Parts: sequence; C-alpha cells; structure tokens
Amino acid sequence: MKAIERRQDYPLAHFHIGRILVNQKKYDEAIQHFLKTLTPESDSTPTYLFALSAAYARAGNRENALVYGRRVREQAAARGQTELLRSIDRDLRILETTASH
Repeated sequence: MKAIERRQDYPLAHFHIGRILVNQKKYDEAIQHFLKTLTPESDSTPTYLFALSAAYARAGNRENALVYGRRVREQAAARGQTELLRSIDRDLRILETTASH
C-alpha cells in the first residue's frame, strides 16, 4: 500500500492490490484497482486487462468481462503473447457459452 501512497499512478502496485482483493472476493474494489492499471499502456497492459476481465466475470458482470476479454485478446495477439492468448481464448469460450444460455 505504501507504493500507492507514494505514486498513485503505479500500475503494478494497483495490479497486485487488485489480485489480493480478488482473492478476498472484494471484486468491486479489485476492479477499481485494475482500471487504474490501464494507463499508461505498456507491454503489461494485456495482463492487466485479463485480470480486469476475470474480476468482472467473478463479480457476475459477464458483459464487461466479455468487453475487456475481447479487448485483451486483440492486444495480446498484436503483441504476440501466445501463452496469454491461449488463456484468454479459453476464458472467452466459457464466457460466451455461459452468456448464450
């Protein structure tokens, strides 16, 4: 938390806090931290977007989970992040199947 106090714009700190909050099932708070990781954009942005999409899914917000899931898929593909892309594709298939039922 001290990193956030010193630098509000420190994406990696927000990412780690978001992950802790997800583990505590505090999804709305986690989402707020993950949203702060999206700017400035970097090579880590796809990882941050993926965490955001997953947090929305766990919170039961499939619509935003799909929006961010598709966005992260585009970014991971553009950056050649194949391992992340496999995970994204798996999660998108689950979300899309669940959303259609």
